[in-house]
Amino acid sequence: LSFQKIFIFVSDQDKTIEDKYRTKDTVYLGKIIEKFHENVVPVIINENPSNYSGMYTFFYKKLSELNSKIPEDSIVYLSITGGVPASNTALLLQGLKIFGSKAQIVHVNEETAERVNLNEIFLKEKNIEKAMLHISNYDYNSATSLLEAVGFDNYIIKILKYLEYRKNFDFDSALDSLNNVIPIGEDRPFIYKLKEDLNNLKMENEQYKILELYYHLNIKYETGQYLEFVSLLYIFQETILRLIYKQRTGLS
Repeated sequence: LSFQKIFIFVSDQDKTIEDKYRTKDTVYLGKIIEKFHENVVPVIINENPSNYSGMYTFFYKKLSELNSKIPEDSIVYLSITGGVPASNTALLLQGLKIFGSKAQIVHVNEETAERVNLNEIFLKEKNIEKAMLHISNYDYNSATSLLEAVGFDNYIIKILKYLEYRKNFDFDSALDSLNNVIPIGEDRPFIYKLKEDLNNLKMENEQYKILELYYHLNIKYETGQYLEFVSLLYIFQETILRLIYKQRTGLS
């Protein structure tokens, strides 16, 4: 395993800091390491490395700068071994946030380097959070992509695909998606009812079509798609009037 660059964070605290703290600075150690390893780049910490809020801000700025120079297909290894707790914590939190899926946490001891899968956990939670937001906005396709990327429960993903197809009036594909769902527990009657609804929609049942149009009108309005809302509103009114005419005259 070879590294293009190794960034080491070393302290060289401002002269306003008491000497008893500055004597523990690691800037000279960083210079020695840099001298013997050409791909090592020391990054100077000029403030107190034990200050949690200060380090949180410091690592946000520095890691953001570094991220702009790192190719997208790179792996960024973050070592949380050594140093003081405030710096390690800030490196961990900001590194996961800034580098995202590029980040790989490692814990190094005297003999081995151990991979820590915290980034996968954080990425999964982040994707789930984003997916929930997309679902609340009826954007089932984006939610599906985010959840598939982190290996989420396939049962939920199939339901989301059904919702996306149904939102697009693709009732055949929606039914195919539901047929691939094996209902569990209390979901069984609900899934069977959805299949029944889809079959009625495929058979052009007027009452089901009116209800379906009503739900779609609600989605268009809530998501601010007002042109589509007006277009559907005309279809909705026409469908209702046709049903009333048919019920009162017996003619189709």
